[in-house]
Amino acid sequence: MIHSVGCNCSTSPLGQAAQIPQVVLPPGAPIAANYARNRIRVSATLADGGWYEWHAARAAGPWTRSLISRGFTRFTPVHFSRHRRSHGFAIDRRGVLVAASLDAASVWHPVVLAPGFDFAPVFTSRQVVPNPSLRPAEVTFTNEHSRELWLLVADLRSPSKPRRFRIKPTETVSVEFERDAGARLVETLETRGRVEEYAYELPPQQLNDVSVYEFFLQSVAIDRTKRGNGKIEDINWSPKSIGIFPIPPGNLLRDKVTIDFYGEAKSESNPGGVRRLDMSRWKIDNTVPKGLRVP
Repeated sequence: MIHSVGCNCSTSPLGQAAQIPQVVLPPGAPIAANYARNRIRVSATLADGGWYEWHAARAAGPWTRSLISRGFTRFTPVHFSRHRRSHGFAIDRRGVLVAASLDAASVWHPVVLAPGFDFAPVFTSRQVVPNPSLRPAEVTFTNEHSRELWLLVADLRSPSKPRRFRIKPTETVSVEFERDAGARLVETLETRGRVEEYAYELPPQQLNDVSVYEFFLQSVAIDRTKRGNGKIEDINWSPKSIGIFPIPPGNLLRDKVTIDFYGEAKSESNPGGVRRLDMSRWKIDNTVPKGLRVP
């Protein structure tokens, strides 16, 4: 289970709950747990693209963090071998499988597993060098729908705290987005005593997505008695998911662009994929408008 203040996992060797401080992962982010070389070990890739491992002699800690390698997509899955518990695997941003083995001193040794090599090269260094930054882009969201719409604008680096907007029909809202400029992956590999350096361009990463909800009249309580004469006594407004769509990465997101966000979300045909709406953060007015009647 992952919390905003740390990473909790059950540890079968001790049967206790372990909490790793200062590790922030969004809900649903994958982690790998293992027990190797007499230590509890938890591994994950974080928002900075690093593949990390935390280990402790017991669940209560203290926990020690080790950097295994860099150059990974944030929150990409990590796998520990069931047969060789001191071996881990992850796929980097280029789609290359990186394997890491743990020695007796608890030091990880990453190697490349890719076609074209007679032997698995060992990383002697690996760095991600960001390209020159791009200026933020301003996006205007316009409500072309006939009903009020709710927006959740999520930052994929911290998706549990989205920005929230309520936009009535014909209204607009301007939102500023950071843009990732991409990077260069520079790595030095050693194969049988020979050292070579390689550099690869990494494309910009998507940083945001937008979930759209429609605000609709869910139920109406009507007094159908002769005395009530069809008077509306109570109404209940409720949000209904429309869809979720990505904000393009890098220069694919133009500055000063206008987006019909209802049409964009509707075209994705994925109402079940929207981010969860925390109703405690939204105020709904269920007051019956004066003079409202239903035939």
